[in-house]
Amino acid sequence: MHGRANANQEHGTAFGASWPTAVAFLRAIAVRDYDGAGILLDDASALEGVGDVNGALSDVGRALLDFVEFEAGTIDVQDVVDTLAERAIELAGTTHCSDPDGLAALVVYLGSEGLPCAARSVVAGWSPLERREALVTLVTGLFALIARRRGWELTELVERLVPPEFPKAALGTFGLAWRGENGDVPPLAGALPAGYAPRITFLGEGTCTLRSIFARVAYLREQREGAEVPRQRLGAYVPARASA
Repeated sequence: MHGRANANQEHGTAFGASWPTAVAFLRAIAVRDYDGAGILLDDASALEGVGDVNGALSDVGRALLDFVEFEAGTIDVQDVVDTLAERAIELAGTTHCSDPDGLAALVVYLGSEGLPCAARSVVAGWSPLERREALVTLVTGLFALIARRRGWELTELVERLVPPEFPKAALGTFGLAWRGENGDVPPLAGALPAGYAPRITFLGEGTCTLRSIFARVAYLREQREGAEVPRQRLGAYVPARASA
C-alpha cells in the first residue's frame, strides 16, 4: 500500500506551509470573500509554487472526502463519484472547471493516493495550472455540499478540517451491478439487456468513507513482502496464512 511519504511526493508538499494556505482559502470562501480567496491562491502559487499549492488543495480534498460516509450496505461507487463531480460543479460554478468527467477522475485520483489507474493518467495529463483550476472547483464544491448535507455552516466545517491520515481499509466485498444509462436495474436477473453496463459496487459491512473504500482497493493490490502476487490473489493469501 502506498505510504503517506510516497503520496506526499506524488501530490506536492503536504501539511507544510501550504496546508494553512489551503485552509485560509476555504475560510475566505466560507465568508464569501471570493476575490480574496483567488488572490490568496495566486500569491501562494507565486511564493510557494503551484505544485505546493496543488498538494495542499489535494490534501484538503482528501480531508473533505473523509466526510463522505456510508452506512453498511451496497454502494454504487461509480455513481457516488459521478454525483460528487456533478454536484461540485453545480455548487462551485463553471468558472474554473466545467468538465464533470475530469472532476470524477480527480476524485478517484485523490481517493486512491496515487494508485496506478486510468484516473491517474487523466490527471497526469493536466498542466499544473489546469490541475489547480480543477482542484479549486472540486474542493469548493465538496466544501459546500458536505456542509449542506451535515447541516453545518461553512465556517463550522472549515474548523473541523484536519490534515488527512492514510485511511483504514473498509470492510466489505467488491462486486458488479448492472445499470442502464438512466441508472435503472435490468429487468431480467441473469441476463444483460442491450444498453446496460457493469458498475463497480462495494458491499460494506459497516460504516465507511469513500476514501476507506479506495484504501480497500490499495489493500487488495498490495504486494506484501515474500509474496509474488497481490493480496487479492488466493495464492498470495494461503502461503501467508500457512506461515503465520
